[in-house]
Amino acid sequence: FVPENDPSFLYDQETKKWLGEDIDELVPSMRAIEALKTGGIETVGQLVQLSARDLMKLPNFGRKCLKHTVEALAEQGLSLAPDDHR
Repeated sequence: FVPENDPSFLYDQETKKWLGEDIDELVPSMRAIEALKTGGIETVGQLVQLSARDLMKLPNFGRKCLKHTVEALAEQGLSLAPDDHR
């Protein structure tokens, strides 16, 4: 059983602390932050539930924003959802 909309089961305790954090605390690119917030994504927990394909559909969120976001997540042991998650 996988809890719907709860990615926390995927991560260890150290990594889980990031899920409730605001994306400003993790994503280094202001352009990416603005695009994410415009898309209604406020927390890291919301972010990791989305795939790269989902993010690329956001206005003003391009390949460079995606690269910065994926790298920032990886540094903390986090990742985006797979493209086939839905």
